[in-house]
Amino acid sequence: MRKAFDFSNWTRVPTIDDIATLRALGYTTAIIGASFDVALAREQISILVAAGFRIEVYGWLRHPGRAGLLDNAISACAGFPVERLWLDVEDADDALGQSPEQLAFDVRAALDYLHARATIPTGIYTGSWFWDSYMGTTDTFGEVLWLANYVSTPSVNFIYSHLPGGWKPDDLVIWQWNNHLAGTAFNADDNLILKETDMPDTYTRAEVDAKIGALLGLEIDLGQQIKNVGGSLWNHVANHNQTNVDASRADLQKMIDDLAAAQKALHDRIAAAGAILDG
Repeated sequence: MRKAFDFSNWTRVPTIDDIATLRALGYTTAIIGASFDVALAREQISILVAAGFRIEVYGWLRHPGRAGLLDNAISACAGFPVERLWLDVEDADDALGQSPEQLAFDVRAALDYLHARATIPTGIYTGSWFWDSYMGTTDTFGEVLWLANYVSTPSVNFIYSHLPGGWKPDDLVIWQWNNHLAGTAFNADDNLILKETDMPDTYTRAEVDAKIGALLGLEIDLGQQIKNVGGSLWNHVANHNQTNVDASRADLQKMIDDLAAAQKALHDRIAAAGAILDG
């Protein structure tokens, strides 16, 4: 199992220290909410990709008073190596007055919309409380499941025996088991990836080349950031009192070193992807 966290529009952009903390805690994947603030989502994704995290994205089916939620999620994915695009189905206010059949029709239509406009594999995110209350034993649409069901200590035996109606153990890919990310200051949720669903054979050569190209663009951007920080080093320390020069230089040098480490990690990912493709 791998550890994942998910960010929403309420989550700030991670700093270099945040990245180090998440890495130290064993997280490998970030799932980014992108329906309500595309610019924020893309900034979060850019930093996390550069730091070597695997990326997935989620977009809401609907939310009262908000339009274009799925288009926003699709836009946030553009140019990034996003592994899955999740349809978030959990809004009780939106579901009031609708039958399970009506909701199922809307979910199917939303999935068809995503499939027609994005080449990214999809899945459904929901909570046990929502699906059982509003969707009943509705068919699972042939999609994989990311399920929210909060406990104090995660147990695979528990979650496989507490799936909502219509879902099977083989459908469950990610379990959102806690709405708090222990050991961090983030407003974020804790997840376990229970099943790997990588499908490299489903990608065309052009699609893989595009993903590698996106990573290369990020590496170039990161290299420019290193140059910019390095170029401002002496200008920065020159504006401090002499007693603070060494400390300022050390702080900036740490920024350069951290950026360089992130660039190397990204470069290694690009090389590995290219080796797999060419091999």
